Amino acid sequence: REPKKFMELFSVKLAKARRLLTGDRPWTLDRLYAIISVIALGTTTWIIVGTTTAMSSIIVLANTLQFQEYLVDKIGRILTKHTGITISFEHAEVASWTDSAIRLKNVSIERDVPDYTRISLTAEHIDVKLSVDRYLKGSGIVEELTIRGMHGEVDSRVAYWDPAVEYLKPKWGFGDFDLSKLHMEDVVVEVYQQEPNRPLHLCLYQLECDRFRRQWILYDICTAKYIHGSFDRCLFNVQRVKNHTDVRDARKLSKSGGETADVDFTIENRMKLDGLNIDLLTAGSTGPLSWLSSGSVDIELVGKFPVRHKLFSSSVQPDVHEDEEISLDFDLHLNNLTAKVPINPEDISYMTNALIRPVVAYMNTNYTSIPFQFPVSMRLSDFDGSWYPMDTKIWTYVSDAVGREMLERVEEQKKPRRLREILFLGADGVLRGISFIAYQALEYYV
Repeated sequence: REPKKFMELFSVKLAKARRLLTGDRPWTLDRLYAIISVIALGTTTWIIVGTTTAMSSIIVLANTLQFQEYLVDKIGRILTKHTGITISFEHAEVASWTDSAIRLKNVSIERDVPDYTRISLTAEHIDVKLSVDRYLKGSGIVEELTIRGMHGEVDSRVAYWDPAVEYLKPKWGFGDFDLSKLHMEDVVVEVYQQEPNRPLHLCLYQLECDRFRRQWILYDICTAKYIHGSFDRCLFNVQRVKNHTDVRDARKLSKSGGETADVDFTIENRMKLDGLNIDLLTAGSTGPLSWLSSGSVDIELVGKFPVRHKLFSSSVQPDVHEDEEISLDFDLHLNNLTAKVPINPEDISYMTNALIRPVVAYMNTNYTSIPFQFPVSMRLSDFDGSWYPMDTKIWTYVSDAVGREMLERVEEQKKPRRLREILFLGADGVLRGISFIAYQALEYYV
């Protein structure tokens, strides 16, 4: 009786819908095609414009109809395909309908491929916001990402680097991620590298980037809104000092066709790191910094970064039309140093081999603390495709600046000694002259 009653009600509802759509006119193939087209177009628009909302609806439906395991497997496969890393999770739910976020709980992130960095991470939950529109433009399906409670290991000791091969920076590819927002909290990861041969403890208390792109990872970290954490048990932070232009006003001005040539599209960020072991600095350095065998370094710098390309570049390959300048003002302190004369010193344009020993002696003599303040000028292209500081050769610039300042200090130390020697020789000559005159006078009169 129940199925029959259901079919009767369904027939009544269908008849009402037909009369609403077509009036008393009969159904035709054209009208049926038009209705199907409208439904398909509306559904497609809903998926593209509101991708996360559509996926949230599917998740709610799947959870209601007990399709949870199938859905988890499908979403995991999609994320794995777009990241190149195996991602799995136990449960998916709607984190917030207001923010259109999907929450993945008890997430596992793994990669164990021979000759590549091994990754083994778990996260309490990850909130993602998806966008098919961005994916179709080539920037990946994930628009925003929030990670909380991540723990695990990243081991690059197993990675193989062929010394005979020149490794180039990665180039942008269609589908590379381009997040409009990245937020992380409570992240604790043990990092293992070939040098130094000890575990490095990385802890991120809070991190927020207003854009995070695969092609500009290091640059987007340097221009983050804020980062608070510790590395190798040393506290560090990145903080926004000044916005030279309001991001929202600048984007509105650009979209309205307004003139943006006179707007200063730069931001200033202050980065500070205290008590970092010197071996982390010498590993990627040349010149005087590579001669240090023990000690620690305090680094504070204020960087002025151009962000025009960060604000206005589309989801596709961000073109750098102008190789703009990046200015970094360093305040660096070398503490408790021990330096050794290199056995096979590299060629240094500003220093001869004869000056190496005086510089090493200066570092060992003033080992307690040596302060340096100097500017470093870089280009925007140095950060294109750079994931690590060594990719930008920043430590080479810093080492050169430190080496030049050390040479000046060594030369300044020599000046008083030379002055004393000249005065001593002059006084000695005067005394010898007086003695000679006195001797001649005595001989003459006596």
